[in-house]
Amino acid sequence: MFDSTDILMQDEIFALRKKYLVDPTALQNLALRATAALFSGGRQFVTEVGDALYGQRAPTAFIDPVDREIQLLTLFTISREWSQLAIHCYWSILVGMTPFDIAQTLLLASMGAGIDEYVAALGVMTKVMTLLKRLAPTEPSPEEVVSELTKAF
Repeated sequence: MFDSTDILMQDEIFALRKKYLVDPTALQNLALRATAALFSGGRQFVTEVGDALYGQRAPTAFIDPVDREIQLLTLFTISREWSQLAIHCYWSILVGMTPFDIAQTLLLASMGAGIDEYVAALGVMTKVMTLLKRLAPTEPSPEEVVSELTKAF
């Protein structure tokens, strides 16, 4: 259905998830550092929001990681925040979504935003999946991938 969904093979997805599975707090730590840098005066607020979104609770008291990523993919598609969309295309893979799931989410998000947003979002996804394919053989950490995505977007 979508060309972007065929870029990564299952073994590459596993390689990309390997270090995340060892430290599931990696996303939380990255998100807190990145957000705190944007909102230097609101560190406590950032910490509270980060804990709600990325906190490692069992069972999660607020939102399932896949549901969180679906909502963030939708938000960043509608708001045209392409660099954030790129990071969350990757994070969606980490929490267990498939490239097809991501493409479907982008399609549904664009129902309200329009075809232009879908085409642009799918372009972001394609670029992300291509970058991830290049990085997968090194079994990179989430921090290493986010660094590469930040350079690319």
